[in-house]
Amino acid sequence: MKKFTIILVAFLSLVAIVKAQEFGFKKGDFLVEGTLSASVEEGGMENYDKRSTFGFQPQASYFLSDKLALGLYFGIGNGKFEESVDATERTIDHNYYSVGVFGRYYFLDLGTRFKTFTSLEGSFMEMKYNDDLFDRPNIEQYNVRGGIGAHFFITKNVAINYTFTNIVGFSSVKLDENSTTNSFSLSLNNFQNFFNSGSFSLSFRF
Repeated sequence: MKKFTIILVAFLSLVAIVKAQEFGFKKGDFLVEGTLSASVEEGGMENYDKRSTFGFQPQASYFLSDKLALGLYFGIGNGKFEESVDATERTIDHNYYSVGVFGRYYFLDLGTRFKTFTSLEGSFMEMKYNDDLFDRPNIEQYNVRGGIGAHFFITKNVAINYTFTNIVGFSSVKLDENSTTNSFSLSLNNFQNFFNSGSFSLSFRF
């Protein structure tokens, strides 16, 4: 009986601790996030035999209220393309960096640990090629995008994030002074594979 009483008290104490935790954000919180991406594609491409990319994007945001946050991010990455030209195989390297600002509004709680948000961001990206055969111009790209995402809290201060495909977006790509391409996208009823359409990241609340 004594052993059962001790186990019961320990269990009730654990339940009380879990219930006492408040999952979510409040005014004055800082949220630091990081996204790491890597991919390798081989075969089935029209211009390249193999393509690999690697990128890292840290970002930080500050909560102006319990539901509204503003932030900025910086991204760096590298990629390689392998192609065959006149029976000669060669590798083309490229590096890029990006900077952006964003705002989030948290509008729905799905249980105690799931927090969903809408987001709007503006960004700039520059890509530089290292190609010994052709003189490839640097690529400059400006983006404005809006979408939705969610946090799942593992602990009070650590969460896993998932950002879905952007619902609306505008992009302007500049190859040189005389070549600029603008595009607009809207995805209201186009649902893609869950794991192919967005990105995961890890966040820490302070």
